[in-house]
Amino acid sequence: MEIVFVACVHLDPRGHGKLLKLISLENPTHIFVELSPWGLFFRKTRHRILLDRLRGNLKKAARALDISYDKALSHPSIKAIIARISTPYEFRAAYLFSRSRPCFLTLVDSSLFSFKHTSGWHELVCEANLRQLLKQDPPSLSAQVAFEYRLAREAFQNASRKEGKKTDPSGDGTAEERERDIWLCNQLLLQLSIFSPLKSVYIGGWRHFLPNTYFMQGIKTTPKLRRRTILLSDSRERILPTGF
Repeated sequence: MEIVFVACVHLDPRGHGKLLKLISLENPTHIFVELSPWGLFFRKTRHRILLDRLRGNLKKAARALDISYDKALSHPSIKAIIARISTPYEFRAAYLFSRSRPCFLTLVDSSLFSFKHTSGWHELVCEANLRQLLKQDPPSLSAQVAFEYRLAREAFQNASRKEGKKTDPSGDGTAEERERDIWLCNQLLLQLSIFSPLKSVYIGGWRHFLPNTYFMQGIKTTPKLRRRTILLSDSRERILPTGF
């Protein structure tokens, strides 16, 4: 079996087109997406409600700060919220490909983790939060995503220089995040054992694919599984060293 890990930066404004092109080039028979059934259901059923509430509260916040609604709507933090509550580009690209080819699509993230993550989203769109965000002056969303890709490239390059050295799983992150990493690994290995796809693509956040994470440490224990990792860069796809 072969699996290609596609390391993404979430909320990438150009992610859908880049990812769809990459999936088409790889032409897998199975796609795994780092999204939970709850996360998808929540967005499908609550997206319109959250978006309407955001628009209404954004008008109030913009009026209170004496700025135009259009300017408020184009604020990077507001655009990030809209992207967050929408169906992720990772799923949309994978779903579109799976509809056009004989390809299975499986969600592999934890609904329990996702439930905790989405439980506070109503506070994201409240007027008080929007007003605070509008007072800030962050870089554009595209600039933030480009910076995140640079961080990812540097992290993988540093890991490449340490390749071959025995390392323990990373202790970074909270206990809940480490638990999720292990859960993702076990879920993926279970799905691989069930479907045994000849070639699959796993789409997820780039931090999971660093070699010293609990996720990748678990994947490495699987015999006869050829692995590649590709960083979905803001400029072009970057194939990372074999074995990541």
